[in-house]
Amino acid sequence: MDISDYLIKITGKSEKELKELIEEKKKSLGYLVDDEIALRLIAKDYGVIISEYKPDIEVKIEDLVPMMKNVTLVVTVDRVLGIKEFIKKDNNKGKVGKAIIRDETGSAFLVVWDDKTEFLHKLKPGTEILIKQAYTREGFDGSLEIHIGDKGEIQIINERKYKGIVWKVYDPIKYKKKDGSEGKIMHFILKEGGNYTKVFVWNPTDELLGKIIEGSYVEILGGRIKSFDKDIEIYIDNENDIIVSHEKISPIPLNKNKLKDVKPNMENLIIEGIVDGDPIFGETQTGKKFAKILLRDEDFVLPIIFWGEKSEILKNIKKGTKILIDGCYSKIRDNGLEIIVSRWSKIRIG
Repeated sequence: MDISDYLIKITGKSEKELKELIEEKKKSLGYLVDDEIALRLIAKDYGVIISEYKPDIEVKIEDLVPMMKNVTLVVTVDRVLGIKEFIKKDNNKGKVGKAIIRDETGSAFLVVWDDKTEFLHKLKPGTEILIKQAYTREGFDGSLEIHIGDKGEIQIINERKYKGIVWKVYDPIKYKKKDGSEGKIMHFILKEGGNYTKVFVWNPTDELLGKIIEGSYVEILGGRIKSFDKDIEIYIDNENDIIVSHEKISPIPLNKNKLKDVKPNMENLIIEGIVDGDPIFGETQTGKKFAKILLRDEDFVLPIIFWGEKSEILKNIKKGTKILIDGCYSKIRDNGLEIIVSRWSKIRIG
């Protein structure tokens, strides 16, 4: 049973009536949507929750072997790996896209060909999809591949949404655009249950910068998603893809690290102390600027290194100034243990 059959069963419409509804919906929207989106809008009109649709599929990834045909299964997108172009034997251009998919029994590569590669742009890590009429192959490295050819189909069953509490907001950084003008990027951490997602927003307005505060509730409606081995990052160009609510601000604990407890290779440190001596400014052989201070909390002192634009902050810093650094990391260098201030670190003086 596919999504069309599911709607027919729930709504009592005939196949012909459903096709007419799809055509009417597409026409009303100026044919700017495809059949799948039209189906979802129709489902919404009838109060049908597509996320509750579960096809009766028995095949799992562990059941698959190379050279199978007409494969149908339900999987979850783990990572979208991208799309590449190539030249076919007839000298025409072709496209191939890949993603990693999984179910409770294992994982495999999803391989999508030519025009159907565009569907990969709709997929996000965590999205549940139905694959129909696929075939399997063995990859060059012996891995299992599930291919979507001319007859194959992919349908989104349950789209992953990103929403939660703003756990940490970093100071925006500036960059040079291609046209020479100045742009800025903001970065915050979204917490959803026990999951933490990095979100980057290009050229946010001052209004959005004021809205994104720690403890506020945020829902991400769009953007580009990149997944890594353990982490997911969301890149947003249009701030209309972010909904912010201050209806209930959740208190975010500020767990500061004592300097005496800092060990090598610690990340996301929050430290606070008194500047023990005037800053030292320098420049590497490659022209990269840096500044160094000694920071004291209680009876313990550690060197703190600021790179690039962050070093400019120290120009008006004197001995005895109180400083808080949120989002730095520790590292062993030639002179011993040091704390490094990254470009995303939040710095508060006084």
